[in-house]
Amino acid sequence: MERELFEKLQLIAEAYGKTSDLRSYVKNRNGMYLDESNREIRFNYILDRQEAARIAQDIIAAMKEYGYSAVIAHETKCTQIMYECVIKY
Repeated sequence: MERELFEKLQLIAEAYGKTSDLRSYVKNRNGMYLDESNREIRFNYILDRQEAARIAQDIIAAMKEYGYSAVIAHETKCTQIMYECVIKY
């Protein structure tokens, strides 16, 4: 992955209050993780589906800007209030 794209993804994470370290992932609602070996980006959120949709759209737009195709693969309920979104590219 291009360094510029990685940096843009870090900025997106920071803008939404997610961890800026995309190489580690903690399910605490502040997590965002780039898994290059599985070609996916994961982030978690608490109940706010509208914000989750904005985060996903920003990630997908950034990926497309650098020539990648990206889609929301699935969302998983982790707890009563926390969900995880997975974007495949």
